[in-house]
Amino acid sequence: MKKIFTILHFFTFYVCCTIVFGQESTYYTGSAGSGSSIAVIPIVSTISQASKGTELSSLIQSSLSSDFQRFSGMTVLNRANFDSIVAEQKKAEGEEYSQDDAIEIGKMIKASYIVTGTLQEIRGGYVLSLAITDVGRGTRKASFGPANTNEKSIRNLSVLKDASESFLKDLGIQLTDAGKTVLHDVSAIDANARASNARADAEFAADPTSVNSLMYSYAAGLSPALMDAAQRATVIARDISTGRLTDAIRNDIQWRTDWVNKLSETEKSVNDFFNDPKEAYNQPYALVYSTVVHYDINSINYTQNTAPISFQYTMRQSADWTTAVTKTVTDIKRGLTSAVREAEGDGRTKWDLSNWPQESVSKLKPFVNGSKTLVVQAELVNSNGKVIGRKSISLVGSWTCNPTAAGLTMTTSFNPSTMQNLTFDTVNIDEITDNITLRFTRVNNMSVSEAGQQGILNIITTDLYRDAEGYDYEGYNNDGFNRDGYGRDGYGRDGFNKDDRDRDGYDRNGYDSNGFDRNGKNRDGKTREQLAEEEERERKRLRIQIAIQKFFNDYGPVLYGLGYLGVLLLFLLVLNSA
Repeated sequence: MKKIFTILHFFTFYVCCTIVFGQESTYYTGSAGSGSSIAVIPIVSTISQASKGTELSSLIQSSLSSDFQRFSGMTVLNRANFDSIVAEQKKAEGEEYSQDDAIEIGKMIKASYIVTGTLQEIRGGYVLSLAITDVGRGTRKASFGPANTNEKSIRNLSVLKDASESFLKDLGIQLTDAGKTVLHDVSAIDANARASNARADAEFAADPTSVNSLMYSYAAGLSPALMDAAQRATVIARDISTGRLTDAIRNDIQWRTDWVNKLSETEKSVNDFFNDPKEAYNQPYALVYSTVVHYDINSINYTQNTAPISFQYTMRQSADWTTAVTKTVTDIKRGLTSAVREAEGDGRTKWDLSNWPQESVSKLKPFVNGSKTLVVQAELVNSNGKVIGRKSISLVGSWTCNPTAAGLTMTTSFNPSTMQNLTFDTVNIDEITDNITLRFTRVNNMSVSEAGQQGILNIITTDLYRDAEGYDYEGYNNDGFNRDGYGRDGYGRDGFNKDDRDRDGYDRNGYDSNGFDRNGKNRDGKTREQLAEEEERERKRLRIQIAIQKFFNDYGPVLYGLGYLGVLLLFLLVLNSA
């Protein structure tokens, strides 16, 4: 499915406006059940492993509740408000809630609709059955299944998204194209993780100690839903890091040869990770764009009857894929260091491998800087289905590799890294309709949907984008703080900025930049008034001192002369008297 984002209520020929589109209104039409309420009560599980049954049941309940909240106008009742009531009605282990049970619970929690269901374990998978009961009418409103499914389809939410769309349709809620896209959208992070998980499974089955098995398990570990692969990666890393590839090999030459082969394998795996077209999902990126429409009335071309229409976009990384590479190389280096230490002990011949990965053992030279360019085609389509504008933009993701004595470190960068304009320069104003659609069609030589499914590029709005660590395109998490712990206003959770000043300008000891506390006293306990009085007294003392000094500067020689004259007269008087 193409990622199509509909833009409503644009502008007429004579009116210039900038529109910020609300997230909800683009996902459904009409009231979408506004005024009614719905509750998803715990799904009954018959899975033999109780902990897994509880986990999957909770996942189903949370997913359905989230979709009703996001893609309808209904009020979704908080589980905290009805879990205790539902607990009182809890059936025996594995027993399904009847329609009468659902109606009774619905009346108690004042819900318009109640969602119930079961997850039954069968050989090779599960059967999922869900139903919606109209509490007021006392009838079944909608149902989904029984549907044969498996744990993977539940954990990646694919079967649950099908259930949500089916329920929304049966409830009379009409999703827009954008709503359907977002409902079923699989982010590049998840697509990357699924592809990496499949690759890790295959590599692990072929050779549990292979470098590819380690690397793709780390890549799969980027997704919390794939912790099984991450756990396998831990075991693989431990096996490799011991420095003993096989206990049976004791010959020093063979042992070194095995390590050279292992290092060569590592270099090939890294090289393929970056350069093999079949592994394009290894570096997932995101095109993040704003739904704010920009239109400059001063740019209208009245001769050609055209005007430019702009949106802003930037580029980001969809997953921390560098971790898969750096952890793999670092684990191999740790194992190599252990083996070299043992092999070169007691003054034995050196292996000359200690400088890896700074010095490659193969001709591939994989630990170098690189980049990937993605050319994205965009179209502007009016409500008549006519393309009224086309634009091509280039996204460049770059990385730097720094081989070290401990392994490998990497950094990434993006172009553009800040918001840039995606501008349709010459849109015919006569072809602009009330509703227009911004449509992304191609990424390099593939469709947008294919690029998204393969994890190559995820196209997403600024309000929905989050990276692998939960930060938005500006680098802030859901709590509004960046990776350094500071909010958009520059202050941390403790209320202080990078200069250790609070919002009033006081440091952590309570003093402002002039050295006064909130009571107006400095560190010596003196107020500004007291200091001002002291300064005034000092100024008076200095004025007197200056005046005296000036007097002596001006009249000093005269006074000295009079003094000498007086002494001379006195001497003459003494002589005369004698």
